[in-house]
Amino acid sequence: MHPSDDREKLPETTYRSLIGSPAIDFAARSTMGEVRLSALAGRWILLFCHPADFTPVCTSEFVALAREQDKFAEMDVQLLGLSVDSVYSHMGWIEWIETEFNLSVKFPVIEDVSMDIARAYGMIDSHSETTSTVRACMFITLRKRCRR
Repeated sequence: MHPSDDREKLPETTYRSLIGSPAIDFAARSTMGEVRLSALAGRWILLFCHPADFTPVCTSEFVALAREQDKFAEMDVQLLGLSVDSVYSHMGWIEWIETEFNLSVKFPVIEDVSMDIARAYGMIDSHSETTSTVRACMFITLRKRCRR
């Protein structure tokens, strides 16, 4: 008997590639008002997901992206942050980052309390019972119409 044979089997997770698939359009509240993905057609988008505001790793990631946001803008890349936290939590966190790091966050941070966006983009396992999102980044280019 192999040592792993007596371990409990984990549920299978299905991963699907989104490469070449039409982007899934969404409209959501953010720290900079409503964001509609289809309104960014013709640009590159870096959609990045973090598990929770005010956590050390997420903060270091946001600080690193905020420090490079002008370089992304020069390349016409729109940064979009996303988590299941509320827009009010995002706003408090961004204010804290700006105070603690003397750094302005100039990109929207989207609230996804319903987890609809994170699920549509495969950032939350369909079998997950929690609202914790995985740490993920995806580049999106909208040359064609988004699917609804």
